[in-house]
Amino acid sequence: MVSSNSRRAVVVGAGIGGLTAAVALRRTG
Repeated sequence: MVSSNSRRAVVVGAGIGGLTAAVALRRTG
């Protein structure tokens, strides 16, 4: 249970981080 939850959290965190980085780069550029 813990492994699946942590794995999902990592995927969600990576997705949010990627979107935030993309938006920041577009606004800066």
